[in-house]
Amino acid sequence: TLLDFTLLSQDVTMIRNKYLEKGYSKVSVDYRIETDPDTGEAIVIFVIDEGAPIKIRGIYFEGNKSIPSSELTKYMSTKTAWWFIRKGAFDEDKFQSDLGRIRTMYRSKGFLDTRVTSEINYTDDGEYMLITVLVDEGEEYLVGEVLIEGQLAFPEMDIRELIHVKTGDPFDYTR
Repeated sequence: TLLDFTLLSQDVTMIRNKYLEKGYSKVSVDYRIETDPDTGEAIVIFVIDEGAPIKIRGIYFEGNKSIPSSELTKYMSTKTAWWFIRKGAFDEDKFQSDLGRIRTMYRSKGFLDTRVTSEINYTDDGEYMLITVLVDEGEEYLVGEVLIEGQLAFPEMDIRELIHVKTGDPFDYTR
């Protein structure tokens, strides 16, 4: 069979992703092709440099004035290394999902313009990662007056009892 370079490239990506899931964020995966002189067949050799697995030493929050860091931490699947119980491996996809969950939570509390980014630093020995989640809360939006208009088949007070949104509540775009 012919050597399929597209499949070979996909294999390199799959191997790299497997290492990334396990915290080897400095992994390098490549391949080389040698030819068997006797048969003329290609020999594919995957060359993997694992690098050292980087563990998360700390996750910090900056700019979160309205919501305590302890609450924001609950929305993160990314965790620090802790003894042998938690590896603290960094997974970029999971981390980006964490930032998205924090953004969504802020928006549900009326902070519609919230921006959540991050800054990543490493210890001098390169063994540990320090993550800072940067929160720009923006303005808090509150529900103004709640009006009921139109021809009503029911008394206005009966309809108001069905409405969960109240004047002064944080605006939640999901409700």
